[in-house]
Amino acid sequence: MWSHIPPSLIISPTVYAGWAHTPQEGDILARARLASLLLCLVASAGMWRPAEAVKIYRLGGEDYASFPLLPEVADGSVEFEQLSWADVDPAQAGDFDSVNLEGVLAPYYYGSDESILSTVEERGGFLMTERYSGYGRNSTLDVVADGDFTTFFLEHNASLSDYSPGGGISGFTLYFDLGGLFPVNRVRVSPRPGSPNYIEHMAIATGSGEPHGGTPNRSHLRFQHKLVSDTKLDFNLVVEITENKSPVVEIPLDRTPVRQLTLWVNPFQRQAWEIAELEVFAEGYVPFASYTSNTIPLGAPSSLGWVRWSGRQDESARVSIRSHGGDDPEPSRYWRRTFRADEEVPYGSDGSPLTRAQYDKLKVKEKGRITHDAANWDLWSAPYSFGDSLGVPMVAPRPRNYVQFSLDFASDFLDGGQVNFLEFAVSSPPAATDLVGEVDPWQAEASQLTEFTYAVRPTLSLQDRGFDSLELRFQGGRVVEVVEVELAGAAVAFTEIDGLRTEDRVVVSFPRLAVDQSGELLQVRLRGEVYRYAATFQGRIFDSEAPEEVWQPVRGGDATNRLDGNRLSVKTLSLGASIVAGLQVEPAAFTPNGDGINDAVAIQYDLLKLTEDRLVEVGVWDLSGRLVREVYVGRDHSGQYIQPWDGRDSDGQLVPPGLYVCRVAVDREGGRDSGTRLIAVAY
Repeated sequence: MWSHIPPSLIISPTVYAGWAHTPQEGDILARARLASLLLCLVASAGMWRPAEAVKIYRLGGEDYASFPLLPEVADGSVEFEQLSWADVDPAQAGDFDSVNLEGVLAPYYYGSDESILSTVEERGGFLMTERYSGYGRNSTLDVVADGDFTTFFLEHNASLSDYSPGGGISGFTLYFDLGGLFPVNRVRVSPRPGSPNYIEHMAIATGSGEPHGGTPNRSHLRFQHKLVSDTKLDFNLVVEITENKSPVVEIPLDRTPVRQLTLWVNPFQRQAWEIAELEVFAEGYVPFASYTSNTIPLGAPSSLGWVRWSGRQDESARVSIRSHGGDDPEPSRYWRRTFRADEEVPYGSDGSPLTRAQYDKLKVKEKGRITHDAANWDLWSAPYSFGDSLGVPMVAPRPRNYVQFSLDFASDFLDGGQVNFLEFAVSSPPAATDLVGEVDPWQAEASQLTEFTYAVRPTLSLQDRGFDSLELRFQGGRVVEVVEVELAGAAVAFTEIDGLRTEDRVVVSFPRLAVDQSGELLQVRLRGEVYRYAATFQGRIFDSEAPEEVWQPVRGGDATNRLDGNRLSVKTLSLGASIVAGLQVEPAAFTPNGDGINDAVAIQYDLLKLTEDRLVEVGVWDLSGRLVREVYVGRDHSGQYIQPWDGRDSDGQLVPPGLYVCRVAVDREGGRDSGTRLIAVAY
């Protein structure tokens, strides 16, 4: 159940009382404090105006008793729209494979004694048969997979006179598309209980649904049927039983993912044979499953805010959630072959652009490529970390009219995942239509104080709110101070929001940019340090008069020809091989005698190149190599750190005067990295 509240939504800091303040929740607290502060400021200045629309969408999670709505939704403070997993529609660019759509979204799961054939049509699979000539659907054969052992298919043995070497009777084949990839571990063929009509000679082959590639196991030529050649699928012979005497035949498989399965029966048998049930077992989750939502219309250009979800991911499973935004309902382009050499065109014979529905109506030979509509849709984002389900900003370079989500499930036998619901927030109108930014210089020495210029060129339309604040996060670096803010080449007054200041983050306010200042360059000059290769300045703008709305990201590009960066990342020069850098102690000699002067020493160091948290140990040793005090043990990422030592040992006693060694050690792939400095203790 959900009790956490996403950023940019709640403005009362009292709501957050009693939380355990993780870094992510700390950011939410900061957003709440900022919202409350700015609301007070604009109200006291007489500038308050009603906020524009904030809207929350939920996909799935209709059971509000199990998955409660946010308080703002429940009390009607914000607009809300409920969507259903089951409404997925190919005509709206939706798609799914091997997932249950009722209730929570999850890959198919089957118990050890549950045949997956009994639900094959529910998954979009089917049964066909090839008998004597051709192949197709035969409803009389449905009884072999209906779960009822009293219904059956009976076949009388063929006469030798019916066979001719030129292409007569080739056998009887049942062909199943299982409607997804399943880790099949056994197949069972049964007649009616007590029936004498069993199969003497049969074979089973399987396929994964992949097209021909390499050399399949085609030792049994009877599986080279028209069905196989038409679908261009690889089939592998699993087993052939030539002298069966058992009514019930159970065949073990090795859990290799299977989508297609065929049962072939030799036509020349000495007796009639029957099948009451063909059962296929695949205990556990399907290995791969996917869901692509319909393109979700937002009604107007909207800033894409946070996204969060509720669900489960078992240890060996993976759930990948991605998103992208666009400006029309179709994220793909469809191409038609003209049969003039290799020419393909994205419009129909009447000259109108091809839609999905029109493409589906084309003849097979007319259908060309299906490509991403890069002109109107963003590329899919990288997968969001499933552990960030509390809420993270959506990856969106600019306001969009539509949004779409993709969820992929990778399961491992009994380990799987599920998503109860997915929820996201948007606001309209946006603060700006587009924001292009770059940073200069785009390369700098590691751990060296450098002055950077962060430039943003906004495009503002009549319906845009405008903005007067900018948040900058220096991922992989440190922001020391903001030096100056310029607008259209002239310095302007600015205010730094102290309550949101962190080592890598700064938020500044400045005179409002409105539609009449569209295209004017905003530049922020600041001093900072880089700690890892390709550290990135992530910027978001917002309107202080509507702090609860979505903060819009700045996308990298060519903001001005006066700067050479054309990017938001900073390449690190002379990074070297060391992770620990800039280690120093201040003062080099100290006197921990309690007089209030030089009673402690500050151990300062930089951690470089770390893209994830690593184990860090800071200790003080005497010259004989004995550990005197473990000053700090924890997991940290790139940045600058200061650890104090009060001159006491592990028992809390003051150490004798003399020289000691300070050591900072960091775990790294393939070993450890460390740095040392001397510390002098005197009384």
